[in-house]
Amino acid sequence: MSLDYREKIEIEQLRSIEQQSQALTIRSQPASSFEAFLRQRVSQSKLQPEFESALDQAQHWFRTLLLGSCLLAGLAGMFAVVQAVSGAGTLNVFWVLMVLLGFNLLSFVLWLLFTFVLRTPASSPLVSIFMPCLNWTIKLAAKEHYSQYASKTWLHIQLSNPQGKWFIGRVVHSVWLSYLAGGFIALLLVLMTRQYDFIWGSTILDQAAFQQLTAYLSFPMDVIHWPTPSVDEVIASQQGLNEMSSTLRSSWAYFLLGCLLFYGLFPRLAAWVMCRVLDAVQLRRFSLNYQDPYYLALKREWQPLSGQGHILDADSRGQPHQSLQKTKQSLQALPSEALYLGVELPNLLVTRVSSQLTAPVMVNVVNKDTTDQALAFIKNSAASVVFLVNANKPPDRGTLRLLQSLMPKGKKYWLGCIEDGAMRIASENTYAQWQEQAQMLSIQPQHCVLLQSTDDAHD
Repeated sequence: MSLDYREKIEIEQLRSIEQQSQALTIRSQPASSFEAFLRQRVSQSKLQPEFESALDQAQHWFRTLLLGSCLLAGLAGMFAVVQAVSGAGTLNVFWVLMVLLGFNLLSFVLWLLFTFVLRTPASSPLVSIFMPCLNWTIKLAAKEHYSQYASKTWLHIQLSNPQGKWFIGRVVHSVWLSYLAGGFIALLLVLMTRQYDFIWGSTILDQAAFQQLTAYLSFPMDVIHWPTPSVDEVIASQQGLNEMSSTLRSSWAYFLLGCLLFYGLFPRLAAWVMCRVLDAVQLRRFSLNYQDPYYLALKREWQPLSGQGHILDADSRGQPHQSLQKTKQSLQALPSEALYLGVELPNLLVTRVSSQLTAPVMVNVVNKDTTDQALAFIKNSAASVVFLVNANKPPDRGTLRLLQSLMPKGKKYWLGCIEDGAMRIASENTYAQWQEQAQMLSIQPQHCVLLQSTDDAHD
């Protein structure tokens, strides 16, 4: 059973504690898979009283801080409405709208700009402000060092790319939603308990401009038959023209409430839902770096316990190679209809292999340009993808990262390890390492093959 994103975060928190503190001791137990082994270690750490709440502390304090911020924002929204409508019984409609929605609109435009246009990284100004605030809260709340380590790891994961901007967006929209909700409730209560006359006036704008503006703002409300002032009512509300009837007051009151809903609450709610969904999607894509020395050490610890241990880097000097000989195949054993891509192959080997395959090697990936070309071929092809590598050259972390970047989901992948006849023993020794590489890349064992070109086969 694979790990969900909550378990992965807890495993990363445990890694941070173990790497920076010696206070945690966990007795390893056999497990059927490495993921189950990691899950079991987290469960055992929670059995120790001093660590029981350490993994959940950051999330607890984040929720507390967010709840407190939302309550303050709601009160601020109520206060803004009271200040905007206090005093005389006559309100300038568009001035009140500017007071209630002006800063909200500016904030929303800035969020759209930074999120979709400028595409700032997780180290954007919002994150730069938010992270120190939460770090300060963590230090204040966490009495033990291991709680701080776990909390900072949780915070780093939440704010790291690419999910960081959606996490921050969710927080920002939550606070603004509270502000607007508080303002809407306060405005509704004030309009229910007090009587206001609504006017408009301008020194430089004419009557037609206000009529057009009112019509534009009223459009979404007219769709659902929400009460809005008509053209005649807009004219009748010009400052100092006529006494205001109860019907006219009611039309302007509903217009104010509708503007607060349609241009304040509803867009913020939609943005909040979008950020929450995308944040959850990105978190589910979060993966553990099993190439980290911490996880490599744990894997070596797990394998003897599970009975599935094997030598990671075997010294095959003086050992027979019958088992590897059985796995050698010719190039014709590869799928006939496939996309062939070289990965850091020597040019002579590319030329030789291309002449023996049913289709040529489309590109040999050696730099960024050829990587981009290979990705374009992969995305535009519906066939299986065969990565051809030099079996004489052992894989390294750079090779793993390169292959990972060339493996979008939804494709079938092969790993063809081509041996150089002149250095056959070396290629047989490194084939086991390529098999491990294939396992890390989730390539099926039968799709990782040691290959001979025709020239080698006749040596």
